[in-house]
Amino acid sequence: MEQIKPYIVSIIIIFTNMCIPITVFQGLQLCNSIISETKFKKEVTKFKINNCRGYWKGFLKRKKHLISSRKAVKFAAKHSEWCTYQNMKEMYKEVYVALEASDLAVKRDTSYWRNAEGETVELEQDALGCQSKYKLIHPNWLIFVD
Repeated sequence: MEQIKPYIVSIIIIFTNMCIPITVFQGLQLCNSIISETKFKKEVTKFKINNCRGYWKGFLKRKKHLISSRKAVKFAAKHSEWCTYQNMKEMYKEVYVALEASDLAVKRDTSYWRNAEGETVELEQDALGCQSKYKLIHPNWLIFVD
């Protein structure tokens, strides 16, 4: 479990930077989804049996130098101010850079269309979404937050 804690902290920091607060329940769901179907599952199950009460609060307390916890802020009122074409374009640029840096995607020289199955297609009418220069290498490793 110690090996994946830095990964969990980095995800929480990304959420914080995106102004997405998470609850205790969501934090535990995140941790469980990361360890399910891995070698850590047995280790965590054993740990839960012995230390379950108050684990998330203790985790946040132990990592307070990395994660700040405070009351949630409602962002809907500011939605029209930050939801602009330029901001969306910048967000996608940053996401693609991060995907490439983490070896989840590769950047191609030219843009191409993809269909719903992820296959390259020639015509826009056969495509789903916009053209992209990026190809996901490990789509099952990607966490999508909406």
